[in-house]
Amino acid sequence: MEKKILERGYQYYQDGHIRSLKETEAGLYQAEVEGNARYRIYVELAEDNTILASECDCPYDLGEFCKHEAAVYFALRERKSEVQEQQVIPMPKSRQGPQKEAIKKMLEKASQEALADFLLMLAEGSEELKTRIELAFGDENDQQEVKRCRKLIQSYIDKNSDRHGFIGYDQMWEALKGTELVLEKSRDVLGKGKAVQAVRLALLVIGEAVDMTQYGDDSDGGIGVAVGDGFEVLDEVREELEDLTETERKEIFALIMEEADNRRYRGWIDCQIDLLRRSAGFIVTPAERERMENCLKKLITASQKDSWTSEYLNENILLIQYELHCRFEGEAQATAFLNRHLNYSKFREIAIHQAMGEGDEARIIQLCLEGEEKDKGYSGLLNRWREHRYQSYIRTGQLDNRRSLALEFVEEGSFQHYQDLKSTYSTDEWSDVYPKLIERLAGKKKDHRGIYAQILVEEQEWERLMQYVFANPRSIDSYYKYLMAEYREEVCRIFQHNIEQAAALANTRSHYRGVCATIRTLQKAGGKKEARDVVQSLLLKYPRRPAFRDELNKLKL
Repeated sequence: MEKKILERGYQYYQDGHIRSLKETEAGLYQAEVEGNARYRIYVELAEDNTILASECDCPYDLGEFCKHEAAVYFALRERKSEVQEQQVIPMPKSRQGPQKEAIKKMLEKASQEALADFLLMLAEGSEELKTRIELAFGDENDQQEVKRCRKLIQSYIDKNSDRHGFIGYDQMWEALKGTELVLEKSRDVLGKGKAVQAVRLALLVIGEAVDMTQYGDDSDGGIGVAVGDGFEVLDEVREELEDLTETERKEIFALIMEEADNRRYRGWIDCQIDLLRRSAGFIVTPAERERMENCLKKLITASQKDSWTSEYLNENILLIQYELHCRFEGEAQATAFLNRHLNYSKFREIAIHQAMGEGDEARIIQLCLEGEEKDKGYSGLLNRWREHRYQSYIRTGQLDNRRSLALEFVEEGSFQHYQDLKSTYSTDEWSDVYPKLIERLAGKKKDHRGIYAQILVEEQEWERLMQYVFANPRSIDSYYKYLMAEYREEVCRIFQHNIEQAAALANTRSHYRGVCATIRTLQKAGGKKEARDVVQSLLLKYPRRPAFRDELNKLKL
């Protein structure tokens, strides 16, 4: 596997891009990885945990494996880590623990003079290394350190830019290496009690990273990661607010406010709001609050041309003002402010949680019903209010309302609510309710997220499930295990049909591997003979597709 793909996959794994990973059968794994979209990955492992096959439905076709697959390999490796001699995939050399320990032992044996001479020799050929040495060991004031850090960030940017100054997709993570090093320095100085300097360095990273969006391809989201890491440092400083002197707190407030007012954030509203929210945490004096209010008014005025931006800004600005009301004006005024702005979803959410804390279920239901009426055109918000109302019905024992709302959720595709609905009936009662419910779901034109089939599995309705799979042949991968015992011939025929259709459309090696993955699934399902037959049929049908034939011949049938 290419080193770059491996490194990007590791970064995806480290940054939490893997949304799900499950073993669907012995040795077969299915994962979802968040990239530019959410991609599905299939991996098959041998008994010794080596990779037999893998597939990703992303469009990448420049190599045998993509970064999404690599990310899953690392996740699988972690899952199998208790078997130390078996590894799904080796870690990049730079991250191998044993090698690092061996080097550490060698360095511990060397004299200080020898180490200094060695570093000097390396630094002579690398301005970047020289800057890193100066940053790590130099005795300089805070402003000089900031300049040195800016220089280090720029050195990585320059090294990974083309002749026009643009950073390509393939070079972005490496170009951001300087920001990672500066963030490490920021946390280091924070640990030494230099909170103001930690903030300076974190703001430097945030600003430089945002600027990179003007001359770089950030399809992988690396810039967003760097910005988020910078904000984490600011949050760490905020947690130590009580340990700061008044002078430090004032300086931090001024630094963040100055950064938030920078022109670079005109296209980064979220970032600008996040800076203002952080700075609000350091406000103590009336003059500081007035400065904040003036800044917020200026933002609102600047956003009037864009109605969506204005609405979004207003809500977030009001949230900052609400925080200030809570801190400085007492509970009564803060609650009045909150209730005046319930037309904003975040304020409604706060009010609902407050009512929960007070045990005021009538207030919760009222807030939810009002929210449902207001936000009926926004499914996400609508379902949020309905779910809050549903939980209130459970807490207050309103069984009829609970069942009625659960049924709405079920018809919209919620299996969880189906299970809860069923739990509210006795066995005899459910035997009367279930047939009517399943008929209603069967008659719906659209099966929301496969809930109809999920229910059929739950209730072991194999004949109906077989009919469902006939109508939705691509679902066979999910349901063959329930049908093979009674409907082996039908299941194998659907698999063969799917394989032949996929083969007819396949035109890249990635597609061919996908076809072969389905053939392996057919084999594992118990259709070994049918799998061999379909492979022979495809070899005869596509004599002029060498890449396809190569993948087919790799199958061990």
